Amino acid sequence: MRPLCLPDALPGSIEAWLLPLDLAAPVAAEDWQLLDQGERARAQKLARHEDRVRAVATRASLKRLLAARLQWEPASLQFEAGPNGKPRLAEPRAPVFNVSHSGSYALIAIGASEAIATLGVDIEWHNGDLRLDALADYAFTASERAFLHACREPGGDIPAPFFFRSWVAKEAVLKAVGVGIPEHLHRVSVHSCTGGELRVRHDMEGWLPLCGHGLEAPDNYSAAIAWQLAEAA
Repeated sequence: MRPLCLPDALPGSIEAWLLPLDLAAPVAAEDWQLLDQGERARAQKLARHEDRVRAVATRASLKRLLAARLQWEPASLQFEAGPNGKPRLAEPRAPVFNVSHSGSYALIAIGASEAIATLGVDIEWHNGDLRLDALADYAFTASERAFLHACREPGGDIPAPFFFRSWVAKEAVLKAVGVGIPEHLHRVSVHSCTGGELRVRHDMEGWLPLCGHGLEAPDNYSAAIAWQLAEAA
């Protein structure tokens, strides 16, 4: 696991890490021991071995990072469901966090709750088997689709890097708010600006201002982060 060098536009209280995953290896015993009974039960229900590796390694790494901040034992951390079911630590003023995994990597972000109200991250492998044009019609608003179609070569499909860069930006924003992604895909538009900053437009009432940024990612992956500042920040 390595810390990411984050863009200057991000608040200094946010940190992020990239976790490489060996999907062919057994689930690490030291990771399994950090999970509580419910976390183990959920992992055991996953049908594919690689999904269990992703789930267990990501949760164990998250616990280690949070425990280091709090100076607690990783196995002692307890999570609960916050608004809209988004996981959070069952402790007042605990750090905010979010995780994502795809392919052979996981992405973890943590922020100080005094400055950051909530975080969202997403990382996606550029899966070449997906029908990106059809997915764009399902996932993106008219303005987002117009941008993606403008990126195509005449007669060609949407280039995967542009599609996935747009997708991770949108999912990171929706995960930051903690709302259901399928129900809100067409209520939020996210566009990348010069330098990687994200511009967010939506028709939702009561949302705090949203900020976002693209992140460095391994070859054939895209990643993004979004956050809402705490009202007192």
